[in-house]
Amino acid sequence: MKRPLPIGTDDFERVRKSGYYYVDKTMMIKDFIEMQDEVALIARPRRFGKTLNMTMLRNFFDITKDSRKLFEGLAIMDTDYAERINTSPVIYLTFKDCKATTAPELLEFLKQELYREYLIYEKLLKEYLEQVSYENEDFYTMLETLRVPGTPSSQFVSALQKLTQIVKAYYNEDETRTLLEYYGVALDDAVRQMYDGYQIGDLHVYNPWSIINYAKKKTMDNYWVKTSANFLVKEGMGKADRNFWDKFERLITGEVVEVWITLDTSFAERESLYSLWGLLVNAGYLTVVKRVDNQTALIKVPNGEVLSEFQMLITKKVPSARAQGKNIDRSQF
Repeated sequence: MKRPLPIGTDDFERVRKSGYYYVDKTMMIKDFIEMQDEVALIARPRRFGKTLNMTMLRNFFDITKDSRKLFEGLAIMDTDYAERINTSPVIYLTFKDCKATTAPELLEFLKQELYREYLIYEKLLKEYLEQVSYENEDFYTMLETLRVPGTPSSQFVSALQKLTQIVKAYYNEDETRTLLEYYGVALDDAVRQMYDGYQIGDLHVYNPWSIINYAKKKTMDNYWVKTSANFLVKEGMGKADRNFWDKFERLITGEVVEVWITLDTSFAERESLYSLWGLLVNAGYLTVVKRVDNQTALIKVPNGEVLSEFQMLITKKVPSARAQGKNIDRSQF
């Protein structure tokens, strides 16, 4: 009996599972990887297999799936790229069913596609999204924005950017979890509080030096802060005025603080409050949570390891802070 032809069926998973006749186009995956372009435009007439190939790419890369059986016997599995199967997060939006007679109707369809993808990741990342952070709050704010009628189309790009940031952040943590589990230790809340918390651009990052040392020694310690004497940091903080310390004392109690900051000027070349904040960020002692504008940012102490170093600096260098008896809660990090 001959295999049925997939007329009207444009989903790769359905084609493979239903036993339809399939012309192997999986070497397109090899071409896609080797191309290394940030954007790929695949222009073909309608009914020329665009959706079938896009769903093939989705099924191959999507880290939430187990697609080995779907690709069994296909050409890509005989290449070195077979090891890339199901290793990447994928955000998949299709506009093929976004058919409308007016611009507002079309925009509503586009919004529904974004909302659907948000709901998928809300379910997948539920435990991660329950952790308190600005990024996670923004996720739920955008989800609510997409939920209500009349969402401005200007929000759509922001919605896609925010979803991409959250997915990247989660799977960066997944890499850390995989590394630690390989060496027989767990990624739990104590590890997060101690070594997590850095925000670099739109990436959520653990301290890599501390993580690999923790994986090796299996004992929680201040691995990263011990790699430098931090003379310039100590000198700068020693010269700081009361305005600096007022904000710093809020930082060490777990607050997110708004400051004027420059990351491009060296404190050694030009001593100022702005360049001191920049020094602390560039040196890894603080992290930028969000840029407010070109001169202003929200910053925080990233984690417990850095906090413990600051506690020591305060004890040794700033008697006034010690005298105030600040109660520092490590669980805030």
